[in-house]
Amino acid sequence: MTRYDNFLGRVFSGRYTLVSIIGVGECSVVFGAYDRENGKTVALKMLAPDRLSDGEAVKRFLKEVDVLSLFDHPNIVKILDVSLEGDDKFFVMEYIEGITLKKHILTKGALSEEEILFLSRPILSALGEVHKKGIVHSDIKPQNIVLVGSGAIKLMDFGIAKILSQQTEEVSSVTVGTVQYVSPEQAEGRPLDPTSDLYSFGVTLYEMATGVLPFVDDDPRRIAAMQVSSEPIPPSMVCDGVCPALDEVILGAMAKTPEKRPQSATELMEALENLHTPKPKKVEDEPKSFKTLWKKLHKRTCFAAILCALLSSVIVSLSILSAMLTDQRNNHTFVRVPNLVGESYLSTSTFGLDEELYKISVEYVSYPTQSGKVIAQSPAQDRLVRRNGKPLDIHLTVARRPLPNPLPDLAYLSEEDARAYLAGYDCRVKTITATHVYLPEGYVLRAEQTDTKEITLYITQK
Repeated sequence: MTRYDNFLGRVFSGRYTLVSIIGVGECSVVFGAYDRENGKTVALKMLAPDRLSDGEAVKRFLKEVDVLSLFDHPNIVKILDVSLEGDDKFFVMEYIEGITLKKHILTKGALSEEEILFLSRPILSALGEVHKKGIVHSDIKPQNIVLVGSGAIKLMDFGIAKILSQQTEEVSSVTVGTVQYVSPEQAEGRPLDPTSDLYSFGVTLYEMATGVLPFVDDDPRRIAAMQVSSEPIPPSMVCDGVCPALDEVILGAMAKTPEKRPQSATELMEALENLHTPKPKKVEDEPKSFKTLWKKLHKRTCFAAILCALLSSVIVSLSILSAMLTDQRNNHTFVRVPNLVGESYLSTSTFGLDEELYKISVEYVSYPTQSGKVIAQSPAQDRLVRRNGKPLDIHLTVARRPLPNPLPDLAYLSEEDARAYLAGYDCRVKTITATHVYLPEGYVLRAEQTDTKEITLYITQK
């Protein structure tokens, strides 16, 4: 129950019937509404009634209307109608049905380089349009980027956008924006420019590439201080899958001074597109004579041959020594098989076993009275088994669990990950192909429970 529930059912401007509450902010509330004129669902953002006398809140609300009215871009939420008369100050936007980029990252973890490129193109296209209109969004973060089921990507929430021509040079004592994503100049209350948004998108790229934020602390003030003076740990040191070239792009966007960042959304996108473009090799001057070249090659070849022979000898000796030591250490190692029968099973890490000593494989069977539990294992528990230098394979038979209600959101997982998740549940899985604009092939667009034991996965294809 919220203080806005009594608005549900009301009709605004004789046209928009409020049917649901989408979100409540400090100064406004967003409703899902039915447009009686065209029969479509829209989003209606209303200034909170208790803020009508708050001049700053009204000013911010009117500025958001002015800013959104400037755009007609496929990746920026569209404003459809405005009413600023009387106490019901509101504007109507297209209704965006999807999940935020933040939820996508929380669900999936670190994204692949291919997916980062897919997502960055429309977002930076939208940012380029914003900056071209003389606007700084000021609140770029995954929470304000929505992945729509139709394949579109929408940039949302211009509530604290800055119009560059109206900025003052006065320093503000209040940091406005989400502190985990704000630029150093925003954290210090200094004037912003388009590179401030690019810094925030650099933080977003960092989170997409690693699954985590670059600066984390319980105290927002300390995070703000980190944005100003602390260098982030390179993404490749946080997540093995990040290549040095992507490291360079992300850290470049997060440079502390605006002059060292990419100077436009287009420049940042070009840097991302060129991640795997091979750099041209420097062409050396052609030797003046074939004889000179032959002498140089002959000397280098002889030296290289001697060096290679020596190195090969050393490497072979070290390999033999290492193999002997490894054989002595591992070949006669015995481990005791743990007793896992009767334990609840969620994943291979459930039991906290040392991965160097044990490797778990699982087979699922229907056994309703023991749902989710290990009902058999091989080899049997409490035996001493020689591991022969490799992790000991333990095969578990696990009873499937009943499907949870409601079904967890599987959208934007790969088909492989979704099937692996559902394998532990007593259900049948079927797939239907679906086209999608930005997701790579083989991802779940949505999942539906078609009956008590059947799940349909809609899988993307190009």
